[in-house]
Order: sequence, then structure tokens, then C-alpha cells
Amino acid sequence: MKSRVLHFLSCSLLLVFLSLFPTPLLHAQLGLCAPDATAVGPAAPPPPQAMPSYYPWVKGKAGDQSTVQGQHSGLVGWPNIVGNNVFYTAIDDVTFANAVGTGLSNQDGNGNDYTSVPLVFVFGECFGGGMIDELDAIVSQTTNPTSIVSASFFNQRALYPLNEGGNDLDFVWAYYIALGTLNNPTAQPVAAQAAANDPFGWGASPSPPRNGEVLGSETPEYYSNNGGDTIALKRNNNEVNRIILWAGIPEATDDYQLSELVKTFLDLGYKKENIVVFFGAGWYTPGNSILVKTMKDTGFKASHLRLAFPGDLQTQLDKWAFPAGTQNPPKFFFFLAADHGCNNAFQLADWEKRNGEEPLAPGGEGAWGNGPGSQPPD
Repeated sequence: MKSRVLHFLSCSLLLVFLSLFPTPLLHAQLGLCAPDATAVGPAAPPPPQAMPSYYPWVKGKAGDQSTVQGQHSGLVGWPNIVGNNVFYTAIDDVTFANAVGTGLSNQDGNGNDYTSVPLVFVFGECFGGGMIDELDAIVSQTTNPTSIVSASFFNQRALYPLNEGGNDLDFVWAYYIALGTLNNPTAQPVAAQAAANDPFGWGASPSPPRNGEVLGSETPEYYSNNGGDTIALKRNNNEVNRIILWAGIPEATDDYQLSELVKTFLDLGYKKENIVVFFGAGWYTPGNSILVKTMKDTGFKASHLRLAFPGDLQTQLDKWAFPAGTQNPPKFFFFLAADHGCNNAFQLADWEKRNGEEPLAPGGEGAWGNGPGSQPPD
């Protein structure tokens, strides 16, 4: 993809910020993702031992981040810009998992909690495998059928499609294709096909074939509990469910991917009222964002495009994804993160899943979305 030129001060500051080495000032809002010189550094993850082409997560084994004392991963949000200062934001693995756990404990209007609702998580960002151990600590205490797949290990970056050459895919694209092409898709087969066709993964013969991508550049990882393999991803049209998509600092690739994923969910029968996208500044023009054009053209309300801020994600996991007191509660939850990931054993510059692209320019005449506002999804 070609780089995009940013047209106003806040984004120019962001580009400068992304090139800086970390200082205490700039990562004051990162929680457990704040770079820590005492955290254990990168180690090469092992390849999968058998087909399918992902590494099965097993507690206490190589893919379990909790085996490395003090190491944490998370999701990078849209930076908080205060005057001339730009602060990275992030929701770390512990905070994210605890927010999910809090939501699951809510009681609906029928006196039931959400501890049996099927849960699917897809982490396409860098270090995504590091989200699994903390979620396991939550769902291993419930009966929620749960499926989780990541593009890479907790100590490994994830990659965008190559700018030059390449087969035009990455893990998120491979997941999108599997979701949209498998008949009656369920969680494990979609994850397995995505891992097999991830050109940067360990699949021996991805489709389409590799064209410059390096085998084993990233190691997809998979987790299942309480029958999570068979969770149906094509849901009853009359069901209330919740889909959350995330891109903290979106670039052109993320924009295109999330647009196509929204279309796929609508094609599968999901209702737009049940889909929320946390996307950068949460405020973009249809001319500058394919996702915004798609959402506007298909009748989404602006409150469903939101500022990718960790605090609001926590709020919506509690209030929107697993709402208390409702008589018609959600029966299914799906979360997908396209970018970016953080890990406290890596420097800030290593968090970026960039490949020559720049963040999309938010705002502008005719911008649409919830922006920095607090309007809940309606």
C-alpha cells in the first residue's frame, strides 16, 4: 500500500512520536505494557509440531506467556494528544481479560449471567498470543465455549502483506477469506484455514502460494475450551449478538480489512446494530476511509465507529457486550484486533506492525463517527 500523507498537526505529532525512543513521559498510559528493561526479551518461538498449521496453546508450555515472569502483552490504542505531547495508550492483557470477566459476571434481566455465552477472539496484532493466558484464567472458571487464535506468539511481531511482491495476504486477510468462504463456518476450521494460508506462518502450501514471504516469520497459536472448536460463526438471524473489531492506529491495510470484515458479517446475517468498530480517532471521512464509507453506505449509526481508547473498550465490554438488566441478552460474542500490539519486553518501535504505511488521517470536512465523544452504541 502507498503511504498516506497526514494533513494536520495532531497526526504530524503522531508520526514524530512513533519515531521516538520510549521515555517515562510517553508511556505513562500503557499499564502493564510499559516497556520494562527487566522483562525477558524476545525468544524465537518453536514451529507447530503437526497440522493444522498453528501451535496449540497449552498451559505451561512454550506459547504460554505466563511462563515468562513479568512479561505482558496488549492492544495499542489511539494516542492521547495533550498540547504538544503525544502519549501512547494501551489496554494490557490483564486489564482486557478482567474487563471480559467483569462483563461475563453481569446479570441480564432474566437473572442469568453470561458465563455460558460462546466467545471467539482473533488477535491479528503483534504479540497477540500473549492475550491467551489471561483469558484462559477467566474462561477456565466458567462454562463459556471459547475459541482464540492469534497471528503470532506473545514474543513475536505480526506482519502486514508485503509492499513489493508477496501474495497480498497476511493472517487477518486469511482469516477473513476463511470466514467468508467456508460453508457454515465454525471457530476451529476457520482458524485452521487462516493459519494454513497465512503466508508468514508455517503452512507448507498456503493458498495463494508464497511470493517472497518467509516461512515461519510468525507462529499462529490456537486455544479452545469448553467445546470452543465448534462455535458457529454463522448465527441465527434473529439472535442478539455482539461483534467488536479493533484497530488502534489504523493504516490503509487495517482500513480495508475491517471494511471487508464488516461486509462479511453482514453477509453472514449479522445485524449492523450488533457490530461496533473501535478505529483510531473514531472520526474519518468516507473519502479517506473505506471502512467509514462501508459503514455509512450500509446504514450504521455513527456511534458504532468509536475512538480506539482503552477506557471506552473496557466500558463497552461491560455495558454493551454483556449488558446487565436486558430482557433480550446477547447470545454470542466475537472480538477481532487487526493492529497494533504491545509487549513490555520490546521497545516502542517494535510494537508497530507497519510496512511502509502511515496512520490514516482522521477528521476533515464531512468526517463521520463517534470521535472522542461518549455516545454509547445505539
